Amino acid sequence: MSTPLRASVSPQPRLRINCSAVSGLNRSRLRLACLTSVLGLVLGCTSQVASNGGNGKSSTNNAAKPGPIGGGNGSGGGGSTTPPTGVGSAPPPTQVVVNAMLDENPVGTCGAGPIKPGGSYLRRLTNPEFVASGRDLLNLPQTELTNVRLFAEGTSNNAAGLRVSSAHAALYYDAAESIANQALSTPERRAQLAPCELSGASDDCLKQLIEKVIWRGFRQNVTQEQKAGLLTLAHAAVNAADPDPYKAAKLVIQGVLNSPFFLYKKDTTNDGPLMPVPNPAWKQLSSYSLLERMSYFILGTLPDEAMMQQALTEQYDRSSNAVALARQMLADPRAKEGLYRFVEDWLNLPKVLKVPRDKNRYPEWNETLAQSMLRESQRYLEDFYWADNANFTDLLTSSYSYVDSGIAPIYGLQAQGAAQKVTFAANQPRGGFLTLPALLTLTVVGGDVLAPIVRGKYIRDTFLCSSPPLPPATLKIPTPSADTNVSVRKRLASHSTDPVCAACHQQLDPVGFGLEQYDLIGRFNPKGFEQENLIGKGRLYGLLGDPEFLGAKELEQLLHDSNATRGCIVKHLQSYAFARGIGEIDACTVADSFKAFEAGKYNLKELIVSLVSSDSFRHITPGVQ
Repeated sequence: MSTPLRASVSPQPRLRINCSAVSGLNRSRLRLACLTSVLGLVLGCTSQVASNGGNGKSSTNNAAKPGPIGGGNGSGGGGSTTPPTGVGSAPPPTQVVVNAMLDENPVGTCGAGPIKPGGSYLRRLTNPEFVASGRDLLNLPQTELTNVRLFAEGTSNNAAGLRVSSAHAALYYDAAESIANQALSTPERRAQLAPCELSGASDDCLKQLIEKVIWRGFRQNVTQEQKAGLLTLAHAAVNAADPDPYKAAKLVIQGVLNSPFFLYKKDTTNDGPLMPVPNPAWKQLSSYSLLERMSYFILGTLPDEAMMQQALTEQYDRSSNAVALARQMLADPRAKEGLYRFVEDWLNLPKVLKVPRDKNRYPEWNETLAQSMLRESQRYLEDFYWADNANFTDLLTSSYSYVDSGIAPIYGLQAQGAAQKVTFAANQPRGGFLTLPALLTLTVVGGDVLAPIVRGKYIRDTFLCSSPPLPPATLKIPTPSADTNVSVRKRLASHSTDPVCAACHQQLDPVGFGLEQYDLIGRFNPKGFEQENLIGKGRLYGLLGDPEFLGAKELEQLLHDSNATRGCIVKHLQSYAFARGIGEIDACTVADSFKAFEAGKYNLKELIVSLVSSDSFRHITPGVQ
C-alpha cells in the first residue's frame, strides 16, 4: 500500500465568524453575519485556497477574453471579482493555426514541440454542478433540488465567465439553507448523515455530522481548524429560544455548502513527485485533484465516498489508473447526466426556452412547446452520447426522432401522450440534428431575414470551429429590406455582391440557406415570401472542393463525413474538460485526441477515456496562463 498523497498547498483559511456578534441575533441579522463571513472567503480568498501551481502574482479578469473554442456563452453577471492572488485566471487562448481547407488539417498545427499542459486556476462550480454536488453529498434523491434558485447564467463551464458577485453569494446562502432543510427533513435522511440524534445535537453528534460532510464536500484533506470552525459556527448561531431543534446541524451543512472549498474546484499537486514527470516544468495533479477534475467532467458532480477513500491509497495520476477510473465513472448512472451537460453546453440547447417569437405569425409558440422541443432533443441525443458503441457523429444523419403530443403538430403528426420513436422515410425532409425543431428554433433570435446568417454561424461555430470574426465596430452595415414580399435571398444579395460583406458572409449565408425550408419554429415550409420554391441550395466553403448541397440532409451528410467536424468535436470536449478556452498550447493534445477519436470509431466515451489519461489532463505547468 502506497503512502497517501500529500497536496502541495498552503495552510487553508478557517471559516471565521465573530461569535460575540451573532450570538442571539435574529434570523435576518444572523443571515447577514453569515453571508458576510462567506463573502469574505469567496470574494477575498487568497492563494491559500488553491494550488501553489499558479504564477504567484496578482491577476485580474480583464485579459480573460473568450477564445476560439470554449469562450463561454454565459456570464457570471451581477458584479466583478478579482481572482485570488496566486491563482491564475482562465487564460485568453491563442488562435490555433487552421489550414484554409479544414478537412486537410482538422485540428490545427501541433508543431514539433511536446505536449504543453495548461496552468492552474480556480474554477467555480456551475449551477448544475452546485446543485448536483449538494444533492449527492447529502444523499438526496436525484429528483430533488430541482427548484433551487441560483443566479441565472448560461450553460458554459468556462472559468473565465464564472465569477461571483454579492448577488451570487446571497442566492448561495438561500440555496444552502434550502438544501440543508431538505437533508434533515425526515428521520431516514438524518440517519444517513449521523448515527446519533441531531435534534438539539451534542458536540459529539455535531462532530460526527461534520466528519461525514466536510471531507467529501471539500474534496481534499481537511484540517482540525476547519472542523472546529464549523462547530463554532453551529454554537454561535443557535439561539435557545429558536424553535428549530435542528438549527445547529443545518448550519453545519450550510457552512460546508457556502465554503469556497466547496464552491471552487482547485488544483493541488504532488510533493515529490511520487513518479517521474515527463517534463521537469510540469507538476502532477494530486490524486484528489485529478479525481475532482474527472468527476466533474464525467459525472457532473463531486466524487463519491468510495472514490475518495481510493484516492488515499491509489495513484490516480498514473495513466493506467486514470483510464480505469474513467471507465468506472462512465459505468455510473450519474455519468448520463454528466455527459449531457457537455452536450447541452456544446449545442446551447436551453436557449430554446428563451427564444421570443411573434405571436401573430407563430400563435402556437409558448413555453409548453419550447419544453417539448427541449425534451425531444435531449432524448434524441442520448442515443449518441450514452449508448455503448455509438458513433457520436451519427447524431447528424439518423433517420428518426422521439415525438410527443406537444411537438407532433410541428411535424404534421398526430402523436398522443408521451414521446414515441418516429422513423422518417428517405424522401422526407426530416432526420438528423439539423432538422430538429429545437435546433431550427434556438439558432434564430430575430426575423426571417437573419435566419440564414445566424443559422450558418451556429453550424460553423458548433460543427466546424471555423467562423469569421465579428465585423469591426467602424463598419457601416446596411440593414436588409424588411419587405416581406421580397425573398430572403434577394434581401441578402448584397452579402455576395459587396466585397466587404462577401469576405465573411460567404462562410455564413450559403450554409444557413441549407435550412431555408424550415420556419422559425421548425416547421417544414417549401415556399418563400414570393411563393418561390425553396430548395435549400447552399455551399460549404472550407471543406475540400467547397461543396454545394441541396437541403438540410445533404448538409448534414457533408458535416458527418468531414474530419473538420470530428476535430471540432474534440476541441469542444477538451475545452469543456479543462473548463477554459483552448488555443495554441493545446494543439498537440487536440491532435492526439483526434487520433484516439478516430481509433475509437468516433465513440464519445472512448474519446473521454483518451483525454483523461493524457498528460495535459493529469498535469499543470505552473506560471502558464
